Amino acid sequence: MSNNNQHKQGYKHTPLGWIPEEWEIKEFVEITSKVLDGTHFSPKSKNGNYKYITSKNIRNEGLDLTDVDCIEEKEHREIYKRCPVLFGDILLTKDGAGTGTCCMNTLQEEFSLLSSVAVLRGKDEVCENRYLFQYIKSPRGQFTIKDAIAGQAITRITLEKIRGFDIIIPPLPEQHKIATILSTWDEAITKTQQLIAQLQQRNKGLMQQLLNCKKRLKGFEGEWKRLHATEIFKGVSIKNNGTERLLSATQDRGIIPRDMLEARVTMPTGETGSFKLVEIGDFVISLRSFQGGIEYSEYRGLVSPAYTVLKPTKQISTSFFKHYFKSYDFIGHLAVAVIGIRDGKQVSYEDFSILKLPYPSIEEQDAIAKVVDAAVLQVKLQEQRLAALQQQKKG
Repeated sequence: MSNNNQHKQGYKHTPLGWIPEEWEIKEFVEITSKVLDGTHFSPKSKNGNYKYITSKNIRNEGLDLTDVDCIEEKEHREIYKRCPVLFGDILLTKDGAGTGTCCMNTLQEEFSLLSSVAVLRGKDEVCENRYLFQYIKSPRGQFTIKDAIAGQAITRITLEKIRGFDIIIPPLPEQHKIATILSTWDEAITKTQQLIAQLQQRNKGLMQQLLNCKKRLKGFEGEWKRLHATEIFKGVSIKNNGTERLLSATQDRGIIPRDMLEARVTMPTGETGSFKLVEIGDFVISLRSFQGGIEYSEYRGLVSPAYTVLKPTKQISTSFFKHYFKSYDFIGHLAVAVIGIRDGKQVSYEDFSILKLPYPSIEEQDAIAKVVDAAVLQVKLQEQRLAALQQQKKG
């Protein structure tokens, strides 16, 4: 007898797998009091007093109102009469790249809803809305939605499909406990995301001030030197190192081995004799001009011959310059130096050489680098905490 057909005490086997005896499988239409479509129309004015929510405003973290249209009261009344949205209703995106994205309505005010969003409301005596919301967001709920749109040329899901979804329903007291536990994780995730955003904003200001001498650390004074880039770095081109591993430039991790990239990378099929050697502590001018175009390497290996390898000729804090090359000040100066700079345009050594770079004392470089490194580490630790919370909730 296969494991799938073996009896589990206290459980029963269903088309959705093994579930407790007292749990049930029901269709959406049986557990919801409302499954509504928003309304499709073109507002005459976007300067009214009533919000007009569309799929762009639906996020798994909640309603995003940073970019929301507003319509006149007369238009709102017509829409709201056909599709009233109540506090606590579930809003589900029905088409486009975000199909399946959902959030709970936390607004106390009335608003109108576009047809790309559905309204779901559970029957109080059968299904708690918070449980239904968590179920839709769960891997099983998202699989159900993806399965319903599989094979379609356009990513879209209809109300008819939604009403026919099968959903696992525990007794109401257990729904409440499940929803409460998962909502606690949601709250912790949201707070951590907000903290990360705050820290990132703080770090931008901190880097802008410290890396450009707008704010000095205690114990340092006097003007900074500004030297041409060629007085601090030289371009090097060491080749014929075919036994070294291949490296790639990334925006967030600098120069890393190609086998560490998550995306599939086409490896060279021929000789790598023309590739350039990069050593630990070198900088590389890559093609990512919109990000400043210069990445730091903590690895030894080979990079594409299209890249320029930079080696320091003066004593520097590599961490100071690693942060400076990502600063608004540097990217702004680079944009001025490179005519017609745009995403994908290669920054040449000639472009780089005409720039003047800050060169404070090595002691001040090190001190600034330590402060900025600590600030960056705070963000990374919170990102790790966020990933752990998300994994715990998923489990």
